[in-house]
Amino acid sequence: MIPAMAEMPAITASRPDPRKFRDPFITAAGEPRAQVALRALETLWFNTGTLCNLACHHCYIESSPQNDRLVYLSAAEVAEYLDEIERLHLGTGLIGFTGGEPFMNPALPAMLDLALSRGFRALVLTNAMKPMHKMKPALLALRDRHGERLTIRVSIDHYGRAVHEAERGRHSWTPTIDGLKWLAINGFAVTVASRRLSGESEVALRRGFTRLFRDIGVAIDADDPVALTIFPEMDEAADVPEITEACWGLLGKSPDSVMCASSRMVVKFKGTAHPTVIACTLLPYDARFDLGRSLKGALGRVPLNHPHCAKFCVLGGGACSRGSIRGEGDAAICCDRRGFPDRLRPGGAGWGRRCAGGREGHAAGADLQLPAGGASAGACPSAAPAIAAAGRGGSGGAGLLQFPGPEHLRPRL
Repeated sequence: MIPAMAEMPAITASRPDPRKFRDPFITAAGEPRAQVALRALETLWFNTGTLCNLACHHCYIESSPQNDRLVYLSAAEVAEYLDEIERLHLGTGLIGFTGGEPFMNPALPAMLDLALSRGFRALVLTNAMKPMHKMKPALLALRDRHGERLTIRVSIDHYGRAVHEAERGRHSWTPTIDGLKWLAINGFAVTVASRRLSGESEVALRRGFTRLFRDIGVAIDADDPVALTIFPEMDEAADVPEITEACWGLLGKSPDSVMCASSRMVVKFKGTAHPTVIACTLLPYDARFDLGRSLKGALGRVPLNHPHCAKFCVLGGGACSRGSIRGEGDAAICCDRRGFPDRLRPGGAGWGRRCAGGREGHAAGADLQLPAGGASAGACPSAAPAIAAAGRGGSGGAGLLQFPGPEHLRPRL
């Protein structure tokens, strides 16, 4: 049975602490804030404009048929940044196009041809609806010239019509499915992006998409986290822990796994003469993440000074240019009876039988041993309340804080 939006589990979240995410270098608890260095500019994103044919209820960028806060980029502006990549020898491999709905920008086919003709791979994020259908001849020409170096990622918010249309509006399901089928039939490299709106586990979602892809005759492997990317949810109204330098060790994560270690995004604000480079695809409107006009000036370290940095990227394991990596996105912290983390097990394809606290169903994989008791919690002071809260969630046994997933991430204090 496909859950309706009204049946989704209620989530109780603590109100955000206004002291958090203020200082770029120090957390509210006085700890050094985590910063991420650009390891390499593997992906450069272009936001083609925030205009969209839909007005989704939870669009992080507030795209709609009226929102032109980010205006259309031109092919000439894209070419300037491609030139800079080559001039600086940045070694970028992937050029991504997002929106809004990229196919609403009439210059998109020319932008794609520019990138592909220079040897880059290209990725377009789309709802595969009417704007894309209008560009079918141009897409077919790009496919003929560049083959599988062009990938189209179709956004489908659930494997069932009810949840998808509750988010995206009535009559949005069939055109998207038709678009996905057209892309597959015509030999495009196609993937799908989805979300955790329904409150189901990732396993359940992937099983549902397996059925959907089978029923519509599309050869997409729903168990492949790149072929089907399932993103964690974001909620700026929820209280999330700040990420300190000490958190990397506690969480068993590397700064290199965070999006801003390997990507930047180019946007153009309405009323401005030139595009600008943003540190993160999720934060186009936050001036703290505006790195200036050039790529050369945007190669520095990025402080993780926003709730999305914690929830989506570090704890959620999300990244826009790939699927969630097993062992990063599906991590679990096993807590002992006092609520302190005992060990962290990165997620794997299956599920383990037992963690140190004795609770079944924790993620499988190589164990990362952590100091016991208070030393574990003390390693990441800003995350300790959420970890301790998860530890209190069990009925006399070990607690579980599992990332990603809105029902687990938000502290219940």
